[in-house]
This record gives sequence, C-alpha cells and structure tokens, in this order.
Amino acid sequence: MRQTDVPRKPFMNPATINTILNTAPMILQGAGRLIRMIRERGDETTVEDMNVPATMDGLKQEIRQIESRLASNDESNVQQIQLIEQLAQQNEALAESLRRAFRHITLLSWLGAAALIAAAAALVLVFVK
Repeated sequence: MRQTDVPRKPFMNPATINTILNTAPMILQGAGRLIRMIRERGDETTVEDMNVPATMDGLKQEIRQIESRLASNDESNVQQIQLIEQLAQQNEALAESLRRAFRHITLLSWLGAAALIAAAAALVLVFVK
C-alpha cells in the first residue's frame, strides 16, 4: 500500500447492522418521549399561571415555579440534543452502509456482465471449431 492510498474502512458486518437495528426502537421511543414532552410543555401554561400574585410571598412562589420550569426546560433541551445526536449518528452509519452495499452491487453487476460475455465468447469459439 502506498502512503498516498487512503485505507478503506472495513465492510459493515452483520453484527454492526444488528446493533443498528437493535438500537432503532430505543431511538424511536426517545423520539416519542420528546414529542410527548413538547406537547406537555405546551399544555403547562394555563390562565391561572398567567395571573401575577400581588403579595411578596406570591411573587416568590411564582419565581420558584418559573425557575422550576426553566430547569425542566433545560433538562428537556439536553435530552432533545442527545436524541438528535443519536439520530444523526445512526443516519450516518446507515448512509455509509447503503453506499457500501451499492458499491458492491455495482461491482457484482460488472463481474456478472464480464462473466456473461466470457461465457458467450467461449460458446462462440466452441461452435466455430
């Protein structure tokens, strides 16, 4: 191998494909949870939440509730980012697998065509003699 040659990545073996297929349901469940969290977040705001209390204790309670919502939103955002990263990684792996499969199918097609031509040439030579 020359130094300028880029080493080829090994073909995706059945264990890797099996791992991708086994993790897909977990990612779909995570996506479902994400959708539910987004829907629930939209349902949290009610008319009662919009009323600003007039007392100092009421204001402090309102601040605590807002801080709690912000903390849960931060946690939700982290989960969303992690889910998006997992989906991106899985999509990348699947795309690479499809590219490799397409390359192999193309190679096998060319080899099959070459074998067909060689067989036809051999038959012609047999019948000519």
